[in-house]
Amino acid sequence: MAVRYVVRATFQIPGRGPVVSGLLLEGDVRNGDTLMVEDTETRVRVLSVDLHTRQTPEGLMVGLRLDPEDASMATAGSTLVSPPEG
Repeated sequence: MAVRYVVRATFQIPGRGPVVSGLLLEGDVRNGDTLMVEDTETRVRVLSVDLHTRQTPEGLMVGLRLDPEDASMATAGSTLVSPPEG
């Protein structure tokens, strides 16, 4: 299933690096996945996934630790999706 993840906030965790927090609306994200900022060609690599136990009516709250080189591309309000296949 294709991923659809809406970034709500971005921050740095000392000693770990950049993290985005948001809602996973569709699909599953795993460590090492590459996602794309919707409507762009920009790709971001997920280093690790932190599943929160909080389910909201919109989706599951999830934190993603991103590759530091990619992190500035994922900003609050952006949507991360699965890259097109092929």
